[in-house]
Amino acid sequence: MEKSTILTIPGAKKSVLLDLITREVLLVSNSDIQTYIRLHNKIDSIEEEFIKQVSSHKVITSWLFLTLMCDLECSYCFEKNCQRMRQSVMTKKTVDEICTYLISHNNKATRRYDFIYFGGEPLLNYSGLIYAVEKFNNDLRCSVTHKIITNGFSLNPEKASELINNGVRVFQITLDGNNETHNKRRFTTSRKGTYETILKNIIGLLRIPQDFTLIIRINVDKANEKSIRTLLNDEFEVFSDFRVYIDIGKVCTHTFTKEYPDNLSRPEFNEFYAEIIQDIHKLGLNSVPPYSGGCSRRNVAVKFFSPSGKKYNCPVRVENQHCQDNCDFSTLDHAFLPDYIPERCKSCEFLLLCGGGCNIRSNSSSEILCEKKYIEQELTNYYKAKYSKLLI
Repeated sequence: MEKSTILTIPGAKKSVLLDLITREVLLVSNSDIQTYIRLHNKIDSIEEEFIKQVSSHKVITSWLFLTLMCDLECSYCFEKNCQRMRQSVMTKKTVDEICTYLISHNNKATRRYDFIYFGGEPLLNYSGLIYAVEKFNNDLRCSVTHKIITNGFSLNPEKASELINNGVRVFQITLDGNNETHNKRRFTTSRKGTYETILKNIIGLLRIPQDFTLIIRINVDKANEKSIRTLLNDEFEVFSDFRVYIDIGKVCTHTFTKEYPDNLSRPEFNEFYAEIIQDIHKLGLNSVPPYSGGCSRRNVAVKFFSPSGKKYNCPVRVENQHCQDNCDFSTLDHAFLPDYIPERCKSCEFLLLCGGGCNIRSNSSSEILCEKKYIEQELTNYYKAKYSKLLI
């Protein structure tokens, strides 16, 4: 039975139509919506389309955990709560082995390698980072992209320039509210605030006259939600650079070993998100759309490499003593197994966005929580805000 994968975000005279598979966005007159949906290519099976996409090797994505050490002691850090084994860094030998592995698993369909450098704090293994970037640039005979997720505390202009000159085109840095609020959440191991240093480094990065993207990540819970608007207004001049994108996300508490008192429920977060995304776009700022990727555990072309080079299929599982038994290493290099998809998800038009849910977040491998209504709400709120002037 054919099924449409179009999400309609209605306006007074025009509506936004979002293709949930391709993420293509169209602005259509309300009188033409049904005609477009009727003529739009429908698919016979959501499950088959999902398997096709997560089994594809067209783009190989590799996360390199260059170290699990960090120079910050964030109050909500999921890695701290995972009790990871921290005292290790990725060596040049391990980078060489990862490169050899990727080349050996390349096939004719591969068109691009995407690398994401993470930690811990990846800049604490800066020599390893530069070596990895140069190694992959030189040895992989495909298009290569590089992204770094950093706290920004040690990202001085010299390092930023060297990384950009070597091909790093996406930086992600976290600011969790205004100066006062951020410093209560993201401080150094000696309990010193980090806001001013990080902001200085962001400004230095943006002074580099080259093409790159800076994602400002804001992790939200009850302790900082009221300070986000202050942050947006205080740093409007910085955030209005066309290369800057604001990414609003909920603090992930599903790996915590004890209850997190500042946790926002999904309904609470969605209510906050609906308001803040409107504020972001009223200010004329860029933003990152929600649900840009589903569960990596079900995607054979996404791998997470620990500092020792061990392969994982989920970032939370990397050298995590609590999750070792839940990682099925036997499937890492093999075709996707459709049994991983919960039965009720196989015909859901949102399957390609959520990936069938997260068993860690659900605290169960047998019963995965469905977040369909929250995904639909977030997407609707995002596109309503982004195209608000056109939906009048």
